Amino acid sequence: MQNSGFLAQAAVWIPAALIMVSGIAKLAGVAPVVETLTKLGVGRYRHLLGVMELVFATLFVIPATMHLLVALNVRPASITRGPNQVSVIGRHSPASRGVSRTGSCAISD
Repeated sequence: MQNSGFLAQAAVWIPAALIMVSGIAKLAGVAPVVETLTKLGVGRYRHLLGVMELVFATLFVIPATMHLLVALNVRPASITRGPNQVSVIGRHSPASRGVSRTGSCAISD
């Protein structure tokens, strides 16, 4: 598989490029972007959002910083949605669910 390296690079660079274009559009003040952000109530933060998108996209394409969130131990489980506060990713480690290192599961009532 000689193309696997190319596909891996494309999987990184294409989303990063799209995020960079979005950040540049916010900083440049493209009319439809400004209008949409204003309708959403965050129009006054468009410069900040644009800079943040450029920084995050840049960090994403640099291999040493690609896994920065993991290194900083940021837990996406704190992101919740909806009235039931359902977490995006489970908050519990296998150990907290009663799963031992051997893979067996402890069942408790």
